[in-house]
Amino acid sequence: MDAITDSNLLASFLLYQKELQQFLTHKVNCAETAADLIQETYLRIARYSGDGEIVNQRAFVFRIADNLALDHLRSRARH
Repeated sequence: MDAITDSNLLASFLLYQKELQQFLTHKVNCAETAADLIQETYLRIARYSGDGEIVNQRAFVFRIADNLALDHLRSRARH
């Protein structure tokens, strides 16, 4: 696969958006929080400026979402 570009970034993200919603809702146990994390995932992807090629775009998107969910859960556990 090609590296993420502006033209295929949105298509790639939209392709996995429903699956991401289910994944994050299950992970954080809250649909509203999952929706917020999906938006943040998109923003992180949009700001990505890596020079390297992303071979597996699905894994890239889900890794970002998973990391954000883990950060959220850690923050919630501290409070």
